Amino acid sequence: MKFLFSFLSLLIFNKECDYEKKSYPVTSINKTTQVQPVNSKIVQDSLMTISYTAQTRGTYKSVTVSQQQVTVNNSRAKNPKMTFPCSKDDWNEITRLLSNIDTSKLKDLKVPSTKSHYDGALGATLKLTVEGKEMSSPTFDHGNPPSEVAQLVSKLLSMGKMEQK
Repeated sequence: MKFLFSFLSLLIFNKECDYEKKSYPVTSINKTTQVQPVNSKIVQDSLMTISYTAQTRGTYKSVTVSQQQVTVNNSRAKNPKMTFPCSKDDWNEITRLLSNIDTSKLKDLKVPSTKSHYDGALGATLKLTVEGKEMSSPTFDHGNPPSEVAQLVSKLLSMGKMEQK
């Protein structure tokens, strides 16, 4: 009886896997296609947001910057958000810092430390959204970002602290 049940289960699961293959065809990806780094002209002319999020089990901090506004959130609740306009000088500084970063390699950044893996530090992520396409860094320790994005992270954090005073 156990053998029959196991055999029928195997047939059903095998059929389900076959169904998944037929429902979602796999397309080939051209490996020569590369994501181009974001240059300052594209940054200034497009819809772009940059988000820095640092979190752990009990703490949450988020700074999101677009050309129009800066949003700071220090709680997972939706109400405590603070939103204020982004100054032209701040936006120009962010675009200048961003133009020095190869955004196509953002996901491949080497993290300098891993304290966030055991709650020794907040786990932080830098996310860039340009015209609906998202690029995200690996999780790194809050306060110890990869050297390639350190100045940008510092600028985002300073913008988030301006309104909290």
